[in-house]
Amino acid sequence: MTAAIATLGQFGLDSSNPVTKRLDYMSENLVMREVPIDANGLRGTRSPNVDRVRMGLRYIGGTINLQPNPVETGLLLEWIMGASPSGSGPVTYALADTLPSRYVVVDRVAKVFTYAGCKVDKATFRCNQGQALEISLDVVGTTETVGNAGTFPSLSIDTSAGPWIFSDMAISLNSSTLTVRECEIVVDNVIDRERFFNSNTLTTVETLDRNVFFRTMVPYGDWTSLYGASGAGGLDCVATFTNGVYILTMTFGKVVIPRTTPMSPGRREIMLPLEGKAYKTGSTRELSIALATS
Repeated sequence: MTAAIATLGQFGLDSSNPVTKRLDYMSENLVMREVPIDANGLRGTRSPNVDRVRMGLRYIGGTINLQPNPVETGLLLEWIMGASPSGSGPVTYALADTLPSRYVVVDRVAKVFTYAGCKVDKATFRCNQGQALEISLDVVGTTETVGNAGTFPSLSIDTSAGPWIFSDMAISLNSSTLTVRECEIVVDNVIDRERFFNSNTLTTVETLDRNVFFRTMVPYGDWTSLYGASGAGGLDCVATFTNGVYILTMTFGKVVIPRTTPMSPGRREIMLPLEGKAYKTGSTRELSIALATS
């Protein structure tokens, strides 16, 4: 017996199979969960019979956690946002009302697992002081295929740049550049996970809605003016990461931030939580992301 050590695993992504893109990743739990149907009724005994069991729905889903570099980020953004990338300097990734599907291939050393029809249900961009930007993708797919060890394509990981880190980031809210300890941006595509009908696998992966959320915390003493500054009309917000020659710009439509009163946490600095939802304004959608080289 040989141990399957996750350190030796690989992750691939593409619009077709076999995949041609390999990415560095931190962890994943993208799995199939099969639900048995136990039809044992009243049988004159407390012992259920295996002949009354059949397999039912197969749920494909899970989370992939990455700390991507700029090239890897570009591969993920179209999958998250929906629209085909446009332009060349910068490349713009816009929200769309439909999402592209991808093949996801995970080499788990002992076997290689391929997931088809995968779409991003929720993407969370999360960063804290002193850390790298993490993108967590909650993924929903349709089928799982298991291949033999060693069948993962021979692909290289891009090493042209390091990952984005917290000190790369600047957040502008209401035309002021903030000092923050953490930031989280969520694109929730609200996928229907129950569209099985008379099939044991999802017939299609459909989106029902979309919500874009923004969250950060600022020193209350420095930013007392932001308490209640949003109102129902919302505020302009831009988050920019600069990593060498690469610039990642996340521009929101309007972010409506309801008031959340700052609290005294003991012998620590009082922080002002800023948590809100982004909305379309005019022809400007809730969020647009641009990736450029300077």
